Amino acid sequence: MQLTLGQEARLEQTLSPRMIQFYQMLQCPLQDLDQLITAELTENPALELVEQPPVDSLPDDFEGYFAEAAPDDDDPVARLPAPTTLRDHLRWHFLALARSDTERRVGLRLIEEVNAEGYFEGQIGEVALLLEVGVVEVERVLGLVQRLEPYGVGARDLRECLQIQLAVLREQGREHTVAWRITQECWEPFCKNQYAACARKLKISERAVADAAEFMRRNCHPYPGREFRLPWQDEATAPQVCPEVIVRAEGEPPPPFRVEVPESRSLTLRIDRIYRRLYDELRRGGTRSDEASHIESCVRRAQQFIRSLEQRRETLRRIAQEVVNEQEEFVLRGPTYLRPLTRLELARRLGIHESTVGRAVAGKFVQLPSQEVVPLERFFESAQPVKLALERLLASENKRQPLSDQALAERLAAEGYDIARRTVAKYRQELKVPPASQRRQ
Repeated sequence: MQLTLGQEARLEQTLSPRMIQFYQMLQCPLQDLDQLITAELTENPALELVEQPPVDSLPDDFEGYFAEAAPDDDDPVARLPAPTTLRDHLRWHFLALARSDTERRVGLRLIEEVNAEGYFEGQIGEVALLLEVGVVEVERVLGLVQRLEPYGVGARDLRECLQIQLAVLREQGREHTVAWRITQECWEPFCKNQYAACARKLKISERAVADAAEFMRRNCHPYPGREFRLPWQDEATAPQVCPEVIVRAEGEPPPPFRVEVPESRSLTLRIDRIYRRLYDELRRGGTRSDEASHIESCVRRAQQFIRSLEQRRETLRRIAQEVVNEQEEFVLRGPTYLRPLTRLELARRLGIHESTVGRAVAGKFVQLPSQEVVPLERFFESAQPVKLALERLLASENKRQPLSDQALAERLAAEGYDIARRTVAKYRQELKVPPASQRRQ
């Protein structure tokens, strides 16, 4: 049942138990939904979990489908991809920085050579030869990759890894001159804990060398890849996140894009056969008793639970499809192409309430055709393209003559982002970049 905006607004004021249940399900992320289903299965004997899907629900070409599948691919959840990797993260953000096809080709190839610890394991000369570009250009693009977070990623060894991180700290106004000089002038004795040799070389005290070592221990990470966490993960846990929406490219080249909400336990529920038979007999006979009332209550509750789950899935699909239709360039080309879109605007297009959109997108994740897994809420982050453009300008500026906030605003305006200087300053601070006076080298 589809509701108009006015109808849903009235329902929001006086919600029925059915709508309360639907909204509760809609707001639940996949893990919470599974827990909700498990609890309902425990409480309601009339609800049954079907262990195997019925034969007539399989696609017409199911024989070919299973021939291509892995042994455990009969489980829809098992077919979902693993969480986003460090390389996925680097690809996504590098595409926002790249300014030419050559940069994109070189950068993506370099990222393929970054291991899980965050280190670049390839050879610059081999990449240059493979892509038919100059060694100097490959080195320059590797420098762009090394500007991505987690800082230190793309380094070829520990020394370069620390230098990258120390340079970032300097840009943030947290420069440590001695630490920098150690990595530049006396790296080998430092690695052997020969602080006295470092002190003689740098003409400073051993205490100053020890302080620099402590600074690096506290502020730098020797394995930046281990620092990588997805936006929805905290430091203590790293749960596997399964996307609830999968975007597939239709045709060559895309768009259009097709949105799927993978089947889960919500579509393998049915009314228990015994309870169904008893319920049908009671309806025909018209007998009323406490037992009959119990059976009727359980069956109706189970029916409503299944309908609410189906409504949740369809609502999520409609919202995701409309979002993807609006943000085709974002899906195809990356975050710099994100268009302004509000939940209210989307709700009006679909004829539903704004709060329904809010509940549907909260805590949900989308797998893009690139295999990147992103929060559904990101499609509504209109400031993201501006921040990425600002980050690119800051990464490519002349360090001896860094751009002021006003100059950055003017450059952004030339690219089509008309924002005030104060807004530039705000975004710059959110990116943890100091003002121009502190960035000058």
